[in-house]
Amino acid sequence: MRLVRMFGVAVIATVVTMAFVGASSAMAVTELEKVVLCNENVSPCPAGHDFESPTVFHGELKTGTKAVLLASTQIECPASTTLGITDELLVHGEITALTFEKCKTNTGVACAVVKEHLNYLIKGELNATHSGYEAVVTGLNNGQPQATVVCGTIIECKYGETSVLFTAEPEAGDMVLSVLQELTGVGPLCGTIVHPVWHAKYLTRCLEGSSLVGCWLEME
Repeated sequence: MRLVRMFGVAVIATVVTMAFVGASSAMAVTELEKVVLCNENVSPCPAGHDFESPTVFHGELKTGTKAVLLASTQIECPASTTLGITDELLVHGEITALTFEKCKTNTGVACAVVKEHLNYLIKGELNATHSGYEAVVTGLNNGQPQATVVCGTIIECKYGETSVLFTAEPEAGDMVLSVLQELTGVGPLCGTIVHPVWHAKYLTRCLEGSSLVGCWLEME
């Protein structure tokens, strides 16, 4: 079970270096630690084509999609962004910002989504069958990834999970991180009738100079 998110280029310039402490250089390099952000959709990543840490990465909803929370009432957000930065352990890093905007229930009631417990830890790794890549988001120091959702006077719920899984879906020219995550709901009717599920597809790019360019999870 798992949750997450990323901002605009103007905000990227203000992101500070993360405090996450990496493994000792004397520690054996694991398969997980060999996953890098590469500027080509090729595995292994050609020499010199990986992004050195720290690298800022940015996600926005894939064109034509919405972030959807399926619960006792369906909530849709047509705008959502994520922002993060890697540290010295390749695709280890932090989600530093997450936005959900213009959210409404399927009956048209406006909703506010307030993120809680940022920053979140993100790790890129091979999936269990070694057939693709995934990014796992968990809490860092302040608690699990979580958000409070308020829709008029009908909904006030907290939704979250200890771990949120994103699957890397390479597409022409870009990487999409897709999440289909069952969440835990806290509050009256927030998860007792229909277990809440969050679904979204984030087109994810990396900052190179002053531009966002395509980047993919690949083996080193």
